[in-house]
Amino acid sequence: MLFAINLALTLLVPAHATEGYAADLFMDSGHDLTQREQLYAAEALGLSYDVMLTDDIDEQLQIIAGSAEDPNGALLYPDGAPRYRVIYTNGGSATGHGTSLGVDGRQRVRDFYAGGGSYTGSCAGAFISMLHYDVDDYEANGPNEPYYHLWPGVGDASYTGGEYHDLIFEQTSHPLVAMYTSLSDGLVSDVYHNYGCRFDPDHYDNPPETEYLGIVDDPGTSALHGYYNIMAYKGSDESGRVVVTCSHPEGHSSGEQLDLTSAILQYALDGLGTPWAEKGMITRDQHIGMEQDDERIGDGQLHYWRLELPQRTEAATITLSDLDADCDLYAAYDRWPSPSDHDYASERGGTQDDLLVLDAPQGGTWYVAVYGTHEVLDGSAYTITGGWKQAPEPEDTGLDSGDDAPLDWDGPRGDLSGCGCAGSAAPAGLLGCLLGLALVGLQRRED
Repeated sequence: MLFAINLALTLLVPAHATEGYAADLFMDSGHDLTQREQLYAAEALGLSYDVMLTDDIDEQLQIIAGSAEDPNGALLYPDGAPRYRVIYTNGGSATGHGTSLGVDGRQRVRDFYAGGGSYTGSCAGAFISMLHYDVDDYEANGPNEPYYHLWPGVGDASYTGGEYHDLIFEQTSHPLVAMYTSLSDGLVSDVYHNYGCRFDPDHYDNPPETEYLGIVDDPGTSALHGYYNIMAYKGSDESGRVVVTCSHPEGHSSGEQLDLTSAILQYALDGLGTPWAEKGMITRDQHIGMEQDDERIGDGQLHYWRLELPQRTEAATITLSDLDADCDLYAAYDRWPSPSDHDYASERGGTQDDLLVLDAPQGGTWYVAVYGTHEVLDGSAYTITGGWKQAPEPEDTGLDSGDDAPLDWDGPRGDLSGCGCAGSAAPAGLLGCLLGLALVGLQRRED
């Protein structure tokens, strides 16, 4: 998608986003950055992506920090979870761009990363990810305010532009390098460098988790030769991974430089954090309302709930109601469900209630997913309700287990109280009542 001057969204790349995200990648081509519209590596990886293509500071602030239409900003869902899997930031002026985003815009990027989204970029996109580009100034004045401070380390400015250099990878078994056979020889030739940064593990006491890759081989340029060109860092399991390059391989649509950019991007994606924390437990006959601004479910987002069912559960129901926009409902045993992987699904359109009926479900931990299939940027409210009917303990027949033991228990079903289905008991108990009322839109996955 492309963020136009009027904030309208138009489809840029006809690819499907990974489930749970509005799109896979957000490309920052904003104020003081290269106005790039196309990212070849994203397309090579089959990613969907949105582009913020504007030099207008006010418009940029509305996109990143929020507007009346989308108060969360483009990077975050209403509950603060990342709306994309990764941010890519173009070259340009890191200080100029960070300044134009303001305090609120920079904080949105930090929240995105802390919430599990990854980050990558080239040249200015690398500078802006760090604490500072100058050790002396950092020690005297602290972090450079316009930077994001995602990597709590200090890089170094090369003050060298218009150069082409080779990159040598000593660790050809590193996951980033091993992704493509074109990189397996440990050499990428003629990478363009234009006043980007450089990395030296001995330059400053940077975090020990920092990974340095791609040594510059350019004997004629002392400001680059022998320095590392690529830096990767993942601070915790919850955060994403930062992977940046000081130079510019991203403009190539083929060859080993395309593969290098794709590998950088993929390594960032492989370092995603855990953005989908469970929303809570569904308890019997409790109506859980998700209607506050920070509770609503965003476009393409997944909300996960846990459901603990007792043994001998005859049937269970999960209801999704009070919708502002279209949402779907999924359930799976002992795993998080999704539109492509589930045991039960209810996919009614519009704001109709969704209902799942679990027929004699296995006792234990079930997971329920609410999926926002709408395009409402500030999300949809909903109410989720669970209920179940448990069969009584079987009577003790006095028989030992074995050939003389009864194979099936056919005890009394009881009435339908406690599960939200009014009326007298039917021969099929709760399940018959529910199936008779609400099979429309209900699907059962058959493996």
